[in-house]
Amino acid sequence: RREARAMSTLRHRHIVQVMDYGVEQGRPFIVMEYLRGQNLATWQDALGRLPTSAESAQIVLPLCDAFDAAHGAGIIHRDLKPENIFLAEEGDGRSVLKVLDFGLARMDDDTDDATLTRENLVSGTPLYMSPEQCRSLAQVGPATDLYALGCVLTELLQGSPPFGGKSHADVLTQQMFSAPPPLQRTDGSWPIPPLLEKLRLDLLAKRPELRPANVAAVRERFLE
Repeated sequence: RREARAMSTLRHRHIVQVMDYGVEQGRPFIVMEYLRGQNLATWQDALGRLPTSAESAQIVLPLCDAFDAAHGAGIIHRDLKPENIFLAEEGDGRSVLKVLDFGLARMDDDTDDATLTRENLVSGTPLYMSPEQCRSLAQVGPATDLYALGCVLTELLQGSPPFGGKSHADVLTQQMFSAPPPLQRTDGSWPIPPLLEKLRLDLLAKRPELRPANVAAVRERFLE
């Protein structure tokens, strides 16, 4: 119900569309647009190399547009990761990015959020969770999606998220306390402009108030 409410509120080219939802014989259901294609994780694995600057822009800019719309509608995703970013094939052979899975989303008018935030419940995907989300879902705002965007950007630029570990607890600890390590680039990769690296590190700031003010600012800085 949470996912359906959030997604049916939004009408955006880069967010998967919900047509209907309800309960049939005690079972909840969602009817969504049918997408043919692959998620970002599968796409990057099949690519066999790091994306070019143009390919990276074709991911980051639509993500910014989608989250600008979501945050403008008072919706925080709270689970952005490559598996929830889908590259859907269109009839003309081109692909269009779609953000999926608003199952952890929070809405400004969400009276059900206490279910997810009770007793400081921690939920999400550790490799892409902001420091504040590692502590509690109750503490997150739009800046937590920006942190996840920084993790996705890092993965585009080096092939892996900023932090890894042998356990979820290890990853969560690094998300909360460790500075982002330098990018690990393969030989022959295109050089990273200093402004882009500064944006990446600002997105991964431990304190939410030190991250960019909003998604529009991220988009503007990325284009720069």
